[in-house]
Formats: sequence, structure tokens, C-alpha cells
Amino acid sequence: MAKPIRLPASDKEMRPDLRRADSDPQARYLKMTTQPIPKLIVSMAVPAICSQIVTSLYNIADTYFVGSIGTSATAAPGVAMPLLMIIQAVSLMLAMGAGSLAARQLGAREDEDANRTISTAFFLSVMIGTVIGAISLAVLEPIMVICGATETILPYACDYAFWIILATPFYSATFVLSAVVRQEGNVRLSVIGTVAGAVVNCVLDPILIFVFDLGIIGAAVATSLSQMVSFAILFSHMVSGKCVLKLGWRYFSPRWRVLWEIFKVGAPDLFRNGLLSVANILLNNAAGVYGDAPLAGMGIVTKIINVMVMVLMGFGQGYQPMCGYCFGAKLYGRVKEGLWFSLRVCLTAMTAMAAVSFLLAPEMIAVFRGDDPEVIDVGSRILRAHVVVLPMATVTIIANMLFQSCGRAIKSGMIALSRNGLVLIPTILYLPRVFHLDGVIWAQSVADLLTFVIALFMLIHELGRLRALERQALPDGAA
Repeated sequence: MAKPIRLPASDKEMRPDLRRADSDPQARYLKMTTQPIPKLIVSMAVPAICSQIVTSLYNIADTYFVGSIGTSATAAPGVAMPLLMIIQAVSLMLAMGAGSLAARQLGAREDEDANRTISTAFFLSVMIGTVIGAISLAVLEPIMVICGATETILPYACDYAFWIILATPFYSATFVLSAVVRQEGNVRLSVIGTVAGAVVNCVLDPILIFVFDLGIIGAAVATSLSQMVSFAILFSHMVSGKCVLKLGWRYFSPRWRVLWEIFKVGAPDLFRNGLLSVANILLNNAAGVYGDAPLAGMGIVTKIINVMVMVLMGFGQGYQPMCGYCFGAKLYGRVKEGLWFSLRVCLTAMTAMAAVSFLLAPEMIAVFRGDDPEVIDVGSRILRAHVVVLPMATVTIIANMLFQSCGRAIKSGMIALSRNGLVLIPTILYLPRVFHLDGVIWAQSVADLLTFVIALFMLIHELGRLRALERQALPDGAA
């Protein structure tokens, strides 16, 4: 295995202070390529997990407060979600593509190229987010009908989506900024931006919904303002020179080579979220046949499952920066060691969460709609169907993060296409016709199971490639 780079212990002047790694490229490089794997990943994963949990909890707070308005209002955010996922798909494509490329460029000591990469992605995200938002507002009501809004849900869905879309430019840019600072290893800054926005949202939700009597509009306005706060924090730090990467218009360089690399690596996120938006539209329409309760139940379960998945994503985000740096530095042994550590920890955590959620499903759904037995019943069935395959998501998500960080766009794209397109959409189209409401409930779980099998085979193949690269990187004559 390739040995990590170490500086002589006696040469203090040439050894960068790792405590200043947030702004010192050399210190950041040494931290990523020499620090023990468990300590390194956990140190970056814990803040990321906290950030993800806080984000998920403020989404749950939205659902909790909106749930007090009624079943139709509870279903509205879920109906509006496909439209928001289209915006998120483009933003994540730029964010993950630029973040992965910038991390590898930093690992290869190509700092100026990394600055051009993230600046190009940032300004494109603002431009594209603005255009998508303007088009969406012009035809909002027809879009909500297509997304599955019933006659009773439509007014709530339109009100919610309208105010969320107004913040689209900030929403899109925040994805890019957050991904960039995570990929350079500055997880703390990403957490500060996310947590600050979450706190603003949680404080404003009850004030705007109940005190100012704005109802679901209050929930949407609170969410939009929280996105603006997160953007302001991340943007101010990026332009102040406190990060390794530098953001500025002078670095904006929409050259084909840079755009292609960003798109190639980020395309899986575009496909995954774009196809998932289509799948959610189909799922909403399939569930809407059985009334507002299944739509409300799916919306609640989505928020609960997101908390668990975000824990997994947060840990994976602790692995990704180290993976990108070490792959760029040709330290393939560290890439594999980090992978196995991440898989062990995440599999244990997901199994425990799945078991608790399966046992307490009715109680968890009742927190949001305790006065609606129909929502509790169908929501419990949906939640249990999701958590029985949750441990398998460990392999799917961590493998996908490995592929992205190493620039394996085809493999990453195949996982995205399998879960949200090649597998999920056919299951949604077929299962409800045969099993009716049970088919709607189990469609996502069946897709997750089949995607796990695909991801496992691709992960085994990628490990073979890493072993081959590791042998090539050994000095001549090395064992």
C-alpha cells in the first residue's frame, strides 16, 4: 500500500500548522493525506451529520406545524416537492461536479484551476436557478396539477411553492457553496451555514404560521428566508479569503473542458433528482387516487426517512473530501481504507435506526397527524416498507460517493438512473396496477433493493480498479 506523505518531525518550520487547515492549502493537503483515517473521517463527518440532522429536523418542523392546519395542507409540501427537486437537480449537478473536481485539483496542487472550477459553477447556478424559477412562477398552477395536487390540495400547494420559488437563486447557489466548502475539507463552515438557516426556519415557522396567521404561506416564507441566511454566511466567508478556494468573477471560465468535467461528474445528481422528480409525480398521482391521506402519509414518511438518510449522507460527506484528495494524490490505499471504515459505521447505524422505526411507526406518524387515524394507518405502512431496506442504502450511497469523488461518472450515473429511473419508474407504473395501494407503498422499497444489487456489483469492480492503480503507483521493485 502506498505510504502517506510525512514531514520530518524535527523540521518545524516546514511543517504547516494543521489547526490552520481551513485557509492553508498545504496544511489541508497534509491533513487529508496523513491523518489517521477514523479520526479524519469522524472529525469531518460529525459536523456534517449534525448539519444534515438539523436540516432534516427543520423540515420536520415544517411538517409538524403545517400538520396542525389540516390533512390537505400536510400533503401540499409533498406535492410541491417534484418541482423543487428539478431546481435541486440542476444545483446539485453543478455542486457535486465542481466540488469533486476541485477536491481532486487541490489534491494534485492545481489551486488556480480549482478556483476557476468553483467560481464557474457558482455563477452558473445563480443564472440557471433564476431562469428556472421565473418559468415555474409563470405556469405554477398547471405544474402543481401535474405534480398530483387534488382539488383540495391545489390551493395549499400553489401558495407553498410560490414563496419557495422566489428564493430559487439563493437556494441554487447555496448548494454549490456548501458542496465546495465540504469538498475542500472545511466541513465546519458548511455546518455553520446550514445550522444558522435551520435555526432561523424553526424560529420563524410558528411565528409566521400562528402569530401572523399566514398558514402554509408562513412555512414557505420561513424556509425561503432560512435559505437566504445560509447563502449569506457561506458567500461572505468564501469572498473574505478565509477558505482554501477563492470565489470571484475573475475566475469565471465557462470553457468546454471545465463544463464537461463538472457535468460528467455531477450528471448523476442531475439524473437522480430529475428522474426522482418524475417518479414523485407518478407516485403522487397514483396515491391521489386513494384520497388525501396517502399523500399526507407519504409526505410525513419522506421527512422521517430523510433524517435517517441525512445521517448516512453526512457520514459520507466526511469521507468524500478525504477520498477526493487521496485519489488526486494517488494514495489509493487510503481511499479503500476510508471506504471500509465508512461502510462499517454506517451499516451499524442504519440497521439500528431501521429497527426502532419499524417498531414505533404508528407513534412516529401520530406526532404529525394524531387526530387522523387514516393517515396514521397508511403512514405506518409506508414507513415500515421504507425502513426494511434502509440498511442496504448504506452500500448504495457510500459507493456512489466513492464513484463521484474518484471521477467515475458512468458508475455514479448508473446508480442514479437505476434507483430513480430504470427501476423506480417501472415499479411505480406496474405495482399499483397489480397491488393497488400496497403497490404504491412498496414501489420505492423494491427499487431500493434492486439498486443495492447493482451498486454492490459495481463497487466490487471499482475495488478491483483501485487495487490495480495501487500496484501501478508502487515504486519499481516494491512488493
